[in-house]
Amino acid sequence: MNISKRILKTIFVIILISLLVGCRVSESPDTKQSEPDYWPITGWRTTTPEEQGMDSEILAKMVEFILKRNYDIHSVTVIRNGYLVADVTIHPFESNTMHDLASASKSITSALIGIAIRQGYINNVDQTVLSIFPERSAANLDANKKKITLEHLLMMASGLDCRDNINRWKRLFQMMETDDWVQYMLDLPMAESPGTRFDYCNSASFLLSAIIQETTGVNTLDFAEEYLFGPLGIYDVIWPSNPQGISMGMGSLKMKPHDMAKIGYLYLNEGRWEDEQIISADWVSASSHKHITDPEGYPEGYGYGYQWWVRNDGIYLAAGKGDQHIFVIPEHEMVVVFTSNLRSGGYSVISVLLDDIIAAVQSSKPLPSNPNGVELLKSKIQQAGQDQVESGPIPPLSEIAKIISGQTYILDPNPFPLALQSVSLTFQDEGEAFLDLTFDLDELYFFTDNPQIYWTDMKRPVGLDNVFRFSPGFYGITMGMKGRWVSDDTFVIYIDNIGYIGHDSYKFTFIGEKINLETKTDFGGITSINGRLEE
Repeated sequence: MNISKRILKTIFVIILISLLVGCRVSESPDTKQSEPDYWPITGWRTTTPEEQGMDSEILAKMVEFILKRNYDIHSVTVIRNGYLVADVTIHPFESNTMHDLASASKSITSALIGIAIRQGYINNVDQTVLSIFPERSAANLDANKKKITLEHLLMMASGLDCRDNINRWKRLFQMMETDDWVQYMLDLPMAESPGTRFDYCNSASFLLSAIIQETTGVNTLDFAEEYLFGPLGIYDVIWPSNPQGISMGMGSLKMKPHDMAKIGYLYLNEGRWEDEQIISADWVSASSHKHITDPEGYPEGYGYGYQWWVRNDGIYLAAGKGDQHIFVIPEHEMVVVFTSNLRSGGYSVISVLLDDIIAAVQSSKPLPSNPNGVELLKSKIQQAGQDQVESGPIPPLSEIAKIISGQTYILDPNPFPLALQSVSLTFQDEGEAFLDLTFDLDELYFFTDNPQIYWTDMKRPVGLDNVFRFSPGFYGITMGMKGRWVSDDTFVIYIDNIGYIGHDSYKFTFIGEKINLETKTDFGGITSINGRLEE
């Protein structure tokens, strides 16, 4: 009897082991690894796509597609299983330079809110906003305003009358013109009860940064350097502050693409980095799940978490104007970063992600080596890093170009975002001109923590042969300029803010000793400024 029991027990154990092994074999091919091979603190290790179960030829076609269509994409960084499998930088952008993240900055601000809660500086997401600023009083105070919580700000449903998606940043510009941005936000009237509706509001994300500073005693950038950027090995960062010294949590963060990928990888690993839990796994989960479903006016199938966009297919992303994206793709153990200067309403990098990058995923295991495909991908990436534009014919300089060359024109007062004081154009030869701008630093209140780094005084080259000339622009980040005479007295400069965002133009019309400058920017619209020759 005892022997029979022992035999039956043995058989049961064998069957149980077989079932467990069978379950492991039948797991999804993209089950999350329990522990990364390494942590990319000092940089990403590279492998061939095939080593990570991806098809290098499909990725090569992706690069070729971008180049043929001349899409204004600056970089594509593909990480799988913690390894860099494709690192594409498109001329003139370079991977070791910073790029503006625009509203993708909001997702980093959200991460820092999570860290502040984990560190005990903030109670939880249910804490009311007004309780965080006990020494301030708020105008338009009612029961709804008293109910606004941190979570309402995080999921863009504060109930405050903001509506940036309808009013084209009206509230943002109004806030920036005040002497106290926090007070402006606290004083806004209520449009509805908190949590009622998704209302994309840049100023609400700024208020999150102000909350970090209010509760921790340091500004958001300093807090990030200690608790987020430092542990991840991110050291080259610019994040300007407002006049009150509060970091611009809603945007304006500048970071290298490889460092952007580290943020995505941290989230892919549920907030863990080396042996430290930087962000709680619960916070990552809450941030990457829909609190708002199908917000009105936004693409179908998208929702909103805690300052992260969430798709129906399980992909979630940090997203910024011009298509700055950090995609986290848990199903395939992937992080994909795009930096771009794409225009709103035009082509979107989501097509590249779905049709090319994810399509290149063939297996969770290594594929057979493909030397020809790897070499093809390498050659396409090298091609992307080279200048593809040929110069065009150079028209002869007009007589007025010779007259105004080197002359300085004093401009009438004009507010941010221009704040220009003077302008000078110099035509040294038929192929190249130089633009010299000076700014009223007192008017650059967006950047008053250090306005000098916004634009240093130096002459910028302007190509006259239909080829951009590149030089340090805003914050020292590369910008390109080319120009042409469109009439005898009117010269237009076209500006591509490489690494920043926006396609701008300056149209100069010279009338005797007077000048009219019409600026067209993606950020500030069209502005007309008059000026006169310097005495």
